[in-house]
Amino acid sequence: MHRLTDHNLLIDALQPTIKPIAEYSGRELTTTVLKIIAISGLLATFVVVPTSAQILTLFEPRTPRERQRVHAALHSLKRQGYIKQGSDAAYRVTENGLTYAHRVAFAALKFPVAPTWDGVWRVIMYDIPKRKQRASQHLSWKLADVGCVRVQRSIFVYPYPCKRELDAVTGQLGLREHTVYFEALSIPDGTNIAQRLKLPPPTAARTRIP
Repeated sequence: MHRLTDHNLLIDALQPTIKPIAEYSGRELTTTVLKIIAISGLLATFVVVPTSAQILTLFEPRTPRERQRVHAALHSLKRQGYIKQGSDAAYRVTENGLTYAHRVAFAALKFPVAPTWDGVWRVIMYDIPKRKQRASQHLSWKLADVGCVRVQRSIFVYPYPCKRELDAVTGQLGLREHTVYFEALSIPDGTNIAQRLKLPPPTAARTRIP
């Protein structure tokens, strides 16, 4: 799988949710620790490269067991080769870790939503060769996951601008050249789809698509 080429989208998708340690499953805590270390590396500043003490501070463990869970997450990431610890005691993401972080970001990436709708549909069409069938399946799954509606086998629609996010998805899957994005004022069964998505009435639908 390719990597997300939009640096800001990658960082946004990797933003961790910090909460009490008791609310994390083991895997979720490990993934969150990886996100923290990966973002530190992506920001390209040594000021934010974290040590184990700094990572512990973020989670505010209240008991020895909670502290041990954070240390166990770090140990697991090191054992899998996703992070390494330098002579300065700081953790940095490895190349394998960054590849895994891209997969995590891909799964977490969402399409934007808005409180209002301009009445314009964003149409996503693709024609993918059979040799890329697995990537095609990943694309279909991801489009459905972010809230796009399938209107035909290889056609999805979405109510809000999503070109940037779509480019990130198709770029990571190596499918950008096989995908078309355009805007339309009307689509077949558009009224029912709008009702299904519980869209607000259009505010100022454009009468012409540039």
